[in-house]
Amino acid sequence: MIKFCPFDERFRCDIWIDNMVLRYAEEESAELFRSNWNEILFLLDRVRTLEDYIVSIGGTVPPDYPDDNE
Repeated sequence: MIKFCPFDERFRCDIWIDNMVLRYAEEESAELFRSNWNEILFLLDRVRTLEDYIVSIGGTVPPDYPDDNE
């Protein structure tokens, strides 16, 4: 589908279609990013809560990044 060029209405061009496709893709990727980021934050909060509970009952939590030299 070719629409009239927004820059010159006498000619038809694909620029407008490409722009609309890119805008749709950007909106969709932003929505996916936002939902994934919310899930990551939820899981990090849950991990912190579980680590706090483990420490409160006398357990130990391994470090996030163990030293490779040990």
